[in-house]
Amino acid sequence: MTTEIRREGGYWSLFVDGVRMVDRESFTVADRIRERVEDPSLDDLSEATEVARAIRDWHSRADAR
Repeated sequence: MTTEIRREGGYWSLFVDGVRMVDRESFTVADRIRERVEDPSLDDLSEATEVARAIRDWHSRADAR
């Protein structure tokens, strides 16, 4: 899985395997989600962790196809 944060029009987006998964966030939020996507052990009760779990689940389903 590859992740990339790109600046787009004053905001930041997180892409996973070339697919935009998080759109129009601050760099801090996009980077926090990216960290949790890449390292599931960074598990806390934050919204970033919930989003990262959903992205990892999406990626697992996409790999299964």
